[in-house]
Amino acid sequence: MDPQSTSKPPPQGKSAVPLMYGSFITYQLLALVFICLRFYCKRMVRAKWFFAEDFALVAAWVFELVYISLALWLTNYGYAVPLMDIFAKDPNFLSSKLPTLLRWSPPVLLFGTWGTALSKISFCLTLLRLVKNVTRWQTVALWFLLVSITGVTIVMSVIMFFQCHFSGFPSPIVSQSVCVGAKVVYHYTTFQCVYQACVDFALAAAPTIVIWKTNIGNTRQKSIIISAMSLGFIAGAIGIAKTVVNAKVQENGDTYGIGVVLVLSQAEVSAAIIAACVPFCRPLVRKFSSKENSDEESGGRAQS
Repeated sequence: MDPQSTSKPPPQGKSAVPLMYGSFITYQLLALVFICLRFYCKRMVRAKWFFAEDFALVAAWVFELVYISLALWLTNYGYAVPLMDIFAKDPNFLSSKLPTLLRWSPPVLLFGTWGTALSKISFCLTLLRLVKNVTRWQTVALWFLLVSITGVTIVMSVIMFFQCHFSGFPSPIVSQSVCVGAKVVYHYTTFQCVYQACVDFALAAAPTIVIWKTNIGNTRQKSIIISAMSLGFIAGAIGIAKTVVNAKVQENGDTYGIGVVLVLSQAEVSAAIIAACVPFCRPLVRKFSSKENSDEESGGRAQS
């Protein structure tokens, strides 16, 4: 073996910070555009502006805004940054920046977790408003999803503030004697990611069963609504990808993978928000369609 090859430093890791900046801002603005379209279209039909699901949807967006703001701020303290880059810039990282990173990581996860949950809660509440005249089991199923996702999120909110850290780097929040072990955190985090993905798939499939039996418009209109609300399948697919990447990060501590998990969490929320907003854009689509038809008729008359 070449002796020089053994003296080479380990390869420098890849920073996820550029990916986080580009993805966070793009997804957040895209979700905001659809939220604005949702309320603009509700105003077009002179519907009541805010129901419980609207508050939950706006709260999800606000929570995600705080989540990405804190996550991007913590990149200055080593969040999703390779260790070699951290120590190259600040040899005293363990004493100067690590305590801040450990202290603020739980709030980042808290806002991200609740932003994800609130986007699904808003979807559940929207469907519950539509199922007043359908079977009881559908209402019970939606309430089960609503209550269970809330319960799972509450438990995760507690665990993330009481998780143990390495013995050499004690948590600035809790004592090592009362903290939650790494295995418990790993298994519950994996369970939460899987369950959230399952909820996304269930909510994406629910419109087919729920809306088809309501009195909302004709068959064509029902099909359009079902197709729009079934965009939640995208959120479910993103949730599965997040689960896989998160499991790998928990095992090997890859800093780039941490950034990917954060980005996928944001993408999952944005996809759920868009899926919940698209059905409300029907008045805008009808407006442009009628305008286009009237323009074609005017052009035909002018030519004749």
